[in-house]
Amino acid sequence: MKKRFFVLLLLCLLLSGCSHRHSWQEASCTAPRCCTACGETEGEPLGHEWQETDCTEAKRCLRCGETEGEPLGHAFTEPNYQDASVCARCGAAGESVLTPAFERFGLRCTAGSGVSCEYVTCTREDSGVSVRGQVTFTELPAEDKPVNLEELEGYEWRCVGISMSFGGRDALLKGVRWSCVDEDYYDIELHDASCFALDGGSDGFTVNFHGVDYPDCVRSYEYDNGHWDANVYYVECVEWFRIPVGYDGVVVGVRDAAVPWVEGGHIYDAANENAVFFRLQ
Repeated sequence: MKKRFFVLLLLCLLLSGCSHRHSWQEASCTAPRCCTACGETEGEPLGHEWQETDCTEAKRCLRCGETEGEPLGHAFTEPNYQDASVCARCGAAGESVLTPAFERFGLRCTAGSGVSCEYVTCTREDSGVSVRGQVTFTELPAEDKPVNLEELEGYEWRCVGISMSFGGRDALLKGVRWSCVDEDYYDIELHDASCFALDGGSDGFTVNFHGVDYPDCVRSYEYDNGHWDANVYYVECVEWFRIPVGYDGVVVGVRDAAVPWVEGGHIYDAANENAVFFRLQ
């Protein structure tokens, strides 16, 4: 009888499993649910819930915080004269827009369309003798351009009229030497290096707009030789520009012809305080 009792007791213990109440620790990314008292496990690990790596943070599990690998780092675009640098992946701001050449060299576009400005240059016979006059830049309708100026997709035509007048004894006796210039507000060196002569009194040049080179820009012009009327010397010029649509970097101006233009030089080498600049915007 006693033997039968112990057999039944042993059978009950075997059927009931662990004899204590489990103290469960919930499953984690790498371990299943586990009893902290006896080590019994139940189920499977949850597995990591990864948040993918980005520019500033490595791959990271949202549940446990474990990391893997390294951050990607930013992929910044190159800044240009119109656009600051940004990360192509996350949009973070990088370097600011480039400083235009006219600003770097202290050249100012002070003339407004249709507004007369004083212009000081020199006589034709003696560069040491100054003459004072007036210059007016006026933006004109580009639709009136000569028929030989071709349209091109992605480009537009802009037009500027330049009127000059000079009076006084020195101008009358010794003549007037004037000098017109056209430049690029953003990149003087690119403009000068890319400029080349075309047929029919035109020049070709390149501008960079939003980081893209536009090599099919054209300047065409008509200058008169000047004429006297009632002791006043008048000069009329018209310039047409084929430039990228929306481009605001064309600069037209006059400079003091007493300042020599050195071969291979730039406008910032040959423009003194008497230069007057008008920017097409």
